Amino acid sequence: MLTGRLLLALGLALLAAPAYGQGLIQGTPADEETITVSSAAIGVTSTVCRANVGDATSARVGAMIQVKGTAIFFALHSAAATPDAGDFDGNPGDILILTGPAVNKLRMIRATAVDATAKVQCFQ
Repeated sequence: MLTGRLLLALGLALLAAPAYGQGLIQGTPADEETITVSSAAIGVTSTVCRANVGDATSARVGAMIQVKGTAIFFALHSAAATPDAGDFDGNPGDILILTGPAVNKLRMIRATAVDATAKVQCFQ
């Protein structure tokens, strides 16, 4: 799938960067979380990936998100979206690189009958 290859390419580009802040994400690693992606749409926790860690009212910062376990569908167009097969698909091992505004709108749902996991690493 083109989406999977593109996301993987972005992930490899990040891993190939010589130091933090010189690749696709600016900044240094900050907070992180592991999200269970189930049958209800979910996004990054409101207090995670914030300029002021733990403050849900501060600006979002960039994030690297890896799909783990099983496949997911995800959408970036609305914080209220429920993704489906018509949206983007993420497969285990795929890495999403998102900037602050996109982190706000990320919504994920499992693509199979088995829950998936999304590992989120924030950068500040």
